[in-house]
Amino acid sequence: LATTDFPKEYGWSRVDPIQLFDAPLETIYKEDMQPLQTMLTRLSKDVHAVILWLDCDREGEAIADEVKQVCVASNPRLEPHIYRAKFST
Repeated sequence: LATTDFPKEYGWSRVDPIQLFDAPLETIYKEDMQPLQTMLTRLSKDVHAVILWLDCDREGEAIADEVKQVCVASNPRLEPHIYRAKFST
């Protein structure tokens, strides 16, 4: 859904690597993921809870966290009402 990176002014060879420890990070939504981010933002404004139903591997957990961040940014009241479905294998 998103990628995290340093701002352009912190690109390769532009700063001493030690500066990166205190550098800000920015979240960037790739062009092909912007419609999904827009949809989640729109829909999360009108719901009372979110149930995240993704794979229980590292990738699924990372995606679930990104979806949660987008939804809570749009509707902060959701914070205590986001649930994670658990699968048994």
